[in-house]
Amino acid sequence: MKKIYCILMLVLSCCLFSSCGNEKTSEYYDISSESEPFYDVAEAAAKDMRCYFLGAQFYQEEPIQLWAVWTVFDSETADIFLYHIDGSHELLFENLPREYFHSAHSYLDSSGNLYHFYNFSISPYHFRNVQIKMEASGTLLYRHENEGRIEIDQICQLQNGRIFLKYSASSSEGAFAELDTDTGVISDVTSFVYDPTMWIGSGSEKLLCLLSDGFFELNTENGDWTSIWSFNKTTYQKPQQMRLLDFILTEEGEAQLLWGPFSNSTSEIFLQTLHQINTGEGKTPIVMCGTEFAGSDGAWFKTMAALFNQENDRYFIVLEECGIQGDPADYARQTSVEVSAGKGPDIFYGDVLGEYAYGIASKGGFADLRPYMEASGIKEDDCFPCAFGYWRDGKKIYSITTNICSTPKGGGYYIDSAVIGSTEEPDIETLVDALLSWQEDAVYADYVNSSGVLELFLEGSENLWGMVDWNKGTCDFSGELFAKILQAAKRYGYNPKNQLPSLAQSEFYVLNLFMDRATREEEGKVMAGTLFDDGYHTKPGSGYTLMINAASAQKEGAWEFLRFLLSDEAQSWDSNDNSVYPVSKDAFHALIEREQAEGRVLTDSSSGTTVIQRKGLYDLTDSRAKELEEILEGARFLPVRTIPILEIICDEAQDYFDDIKSLEEIIDIINNRVQLYLDENR
Repeated sequence: MKKIYCILMLVLSCCLFSSCGNEKTSEYYDISSESEPFYDVAEAAAKDMRCYFLGAQFYQEEPIQLWAVWTVFDSETADIFLYHIDGSHELLFENLPREYFHSAHSYLDSSGNLYHFYNFSISPYHFRNVQIKMEASGTLLYRHENEGRIEIDQICQLQNGRIFLKYSASSSEGAFAELDTDTGVISDVTSFVYDPTMWIGSGSEKLLCLLSDGFFELNTENGDWTSIWSFNKTTYQKPQQMRLLDFILTEEGEAQLLWGPFSNSTSEIFLQTLHQINTGEGKTPIVMCGTEFAGSDGAWFKTMAALFNQENDRYFIVLEECGIQGDPADYARQTSVEVSAGKGPDIFYGDVLGEYAYGIASKGGFADLRPYMEASGIKEDDCFPCAFGYWRDGKKIYSITTNICSTPKGGGYYIDSAVIGSTEEPDIETLVDALLSWQEDAVYADYVNSSGVLELFLEGSENLWGMVDWNKGTCDFSGELFAKILQAAKRYGYNPKNQLPSLAQSEFYVLNLFMDRATREEEGKVMAGTLFDDGYHTKPGSGYTLMINAASAQKEGAWEFLRFLLSDEAQSWDSNDNSVYPVSKDAFHALIEREQAEGRVLTDSSSGTTVIQRKGLYDLTDSRAKELEEILEGARFLPVRTIPILEIICDEAQDYFDDIKSLEEIIDIINNRVQLYLDENR
């Protein structure tokens, strides 16, 4: 299924770029969104009554909330009300016993029958669950009490009356199930695999499902999927930090979604209506291809693409992605095949080309951006160096990186100076010697296994600490340093079974939170993160990196978007992520001024007082801001041509880490394989 999906998307891409393609500009669509807040029932009822939220759903295609309401004079019985989005309400059931208004999940089927689920504890580790069905007339049809705990995540009903649940139980991580409406028996659905990221909604005779890449219709009998709405190529993003309560697709061709916070608050529930709209009328499409537009970097690009499409009269951006239904490795391979044939997308996003990127770059597959920069008046000095440093060859610039984001792995690590035996930053020989001399059991860093430690020690050096001679096309891994690196990696690899302490702590370089030089010295820490040939540097993530396809017929339009991403408007956009920085120096300075003026408040929830855990941790002084700027000035990407060799080394070293082969055998195998690679690619 995954390969079929990817091939289908790539066939569509080929059609787009061929002169006889079937896809026209007018057939592209984007998704517009309208939001309407739900009436705040809790706030309105707090004055003269008590109420408990039982659930939000679509009932007869209308968004509603169900509430148990009782007065201060009677805490033993409650009435259940149906609330409309404008606050109007109606009584459904009255004088129900107390079990209807504590932690519960209720659902109203299309006939007005109420399903009610809740748990109660017999002891701290012993729970029972209750399932109730009450007919619209008020007659109790059944009440079942069972062992265990069941947490209902979602409920939906098909037009044929069948009811499905998404739930988790004390005996399982999660499941989709069907509820027997007559008996209350819950039976797991085995025709499709449970996915915690999938939401379910009311369909016709089939189940509607929402995934990150669109709406699907699911045949519950055989597990077959049919795409209904695709988010691929659109700028739509689901609301951040919100959970989906219910959704429907209307006869008018709209999608309606009920969103609420992950917290217990009900004041933020809102109705979101989505429309498919024609886009790009009279404009030229620019296809930007990525594996997945998710996370903070993908969300930023979707926001920027939407702004660009609104403002630009000549071009519009189409965001094409493999999606969660596809295979990223296969997608990268197929995309590279297209590029080799002189086709493919106009813009490459992030690591969409995977292991084929270096080969494409070395064969001139990326357009040189310097002429476009000079024509647009963009100077390298206006940005931090890594903005143009991922793919370049001397003065030729083949990529731009729009934001600087340091991942835990790339951001850096700090190690106790006691381990190094000095407060000076160590070089690679000093570091591995110190680790091998350390007498206590430990791991290098949490969740970094031996292969990860090995890669961390090697990845910053373009010649792998002198072991590879690129000019001669030779290698020599027989030296003492490489043997020590392998030994240190094996000894200090993380193993969840051992639960050993870690020597190094990760640094994210988060605004206001990073450990500055003074704090490091005070706490006895030494930098030991990504070591390059000339010292330690932070390694920015590659997710914000873009390249233009040299074979694209729309390079001018592609550059228009890249230029927009470097503009003041885009660079000053607040992503609300304090570990992501603009590459524009002016935008960075404006960010620092804003942060220093507004400040950050860390509050102790118990006392309400500001808490400073250690000196200088949250105070963005001028000296700390200057040090952060120095870190960003020195941020650099890893050398790309070493990537295939690192894969060979880590692949073969695993047999040494697993005690299958000796150190000497592994070094000999690595030397032979790397030399073969160099010979084949000379």
